[in-house]
Amino acid sequence: MEAGNLPISPSAFAMWRTVFALAHADEVVTPEEKSFLEAVLQREPFSDAQKAALRAGLKTPHDIAALFEQITDQEDRTRFFYHARQLVWCDGDFGAQEQE
Repeated sequence: MEAGNLPISPSAFAMWRTVFALAHADEVVTPEEKSFLEAVLQREPFSDAQKAALRAGLKTPHDIAALFEQITDQEDRTRFFYHARQLVWCDGDFGAQEQE
């Protein structure tokens, strides 16, 4: 973790887990989505265990709604929608399942 970066809170981690789960919404994780999420892994001050959990979530679909319920901070919920929009548009294909 870089100096000055605070650890990721449980709510923020739940937000990121939900973003990673969203990559599976259309049942296809594109190279662009993988690249976007790998950049997140490099940019955010995740612990090694958190990185491992997020990478596992990239390989295996999870219940997006159930993960979203674990986001307890309203600011993290707002950030989810910002990052979700970036993710679903990064491959240029905003499918019906992603819109839902």
